[in-house]
Amino acid sequence: MTRERDEIEPSDLADRLVAADELAHLADVPQQVIRLALSEGLTHTQIAERLQLPADQVRSHLSGSLLELRDRLAVLHDAH
Repeated sequence: MTRERDEIEPSDLADRLVAADELAHLADVPQQVIRLALSEGLTHTQIAERLQLPADQVRSHLSGSLLELRDRLAVLHDAH
């Protein structure tokens, strides 16, 4: 039996759920910035325009939030 293109493996789904849960722990603005960058593929400039933030602040939110997510996910991974 072949796998449908839109079908998600259970392990992939679990990873997505964990990542979504960790993303939900971020403050509102950093969470919006990450979602716009990852889900919609917007550039720093586009995100800054949409959220009416300085581009430097968008870059700061992106880098800080990605580091925080990386650290939180590493802790979860090490716990299992």
